[in-house]
Amino acid sequence: MAAQKEYENKLQIMVDYIEQDGHEKAEEIDVMAEEEYYMEKKNYIEKRIGAVKKYYDNLEKKFQQQMVLDISKLKSQSYRNVMNSRNMVVENILKTVLDRLNNLDYPDNECLYKKVLFELTLQGLLQIMEPKVVLQVRKNDLPLIKKVTNQAQNVFHSLTGMNVSVTVEETEFLPAKGKGGVILYTKSKSVSVNNTLEKKLEQMTAQLLPRIREIVFGKNPNRRHND
Repeated sequence: MAAQKEYENKLQIMVDYIEQDGHEKAEEIDVMAEEEYYMEKKNYIEKRIGAVKKYYDNLEKKFQQQMVLDISKLKSQSYRNVMNSRNMVVENILKTVLDRLNNLDYPDNECLYKKVLFELTLQGLLQIMEPKVVLQVRKNDLPLIKKVTNQAQNVFHSLTGMNVSVTVEETEFLPAKGKGGVILYTKSKSVSVNNTLEKKLEQMTAQLLPRIREIVFGKNPNRRHND
């Protein structure tokens, strides 16, 4: 009986040890599981926060980009509106000049128009520099051009020392609805100079347009060229 009792005591000690060890192992497992849980939870939360932050960062970046594009579009549209308004002002100035040209050959302006025809004829002669030149004008300008040809020939001779014979074309004329002026050409028509008022206005517009813009709107500090 004593041996039996001792055996049972030893067995109980082993059982108690196993139970104690089991409890300790279970506690270790619980601690490790809890640590892993919190670590996974922390990583998950950090990933989700990172994903949300990245999402809103991308939204903010897209918003900034769109805002830049919208501002650029508004600036471009504003610039186009300003340029259109300026072009309208310049066109009105040129239209005013054109309207004055329409009135240049009225009887009240005959002396002025006669002087213009003389200047245009002399200028053309100095450009062609040929001994024989034909002048073409509107039909209703024939009386005036005939009054200035001799004077133009004489001034040309005094300036160049050359003699020039000027003939006025009396069968073919410039359009009656034109603004006036003169076209000069050689007999063979191999050389010609267009000194009509439309052509001169076109040339002067191309040359003076930058200056007109500067006078009307002021100098543009961002403009590097004046053409």
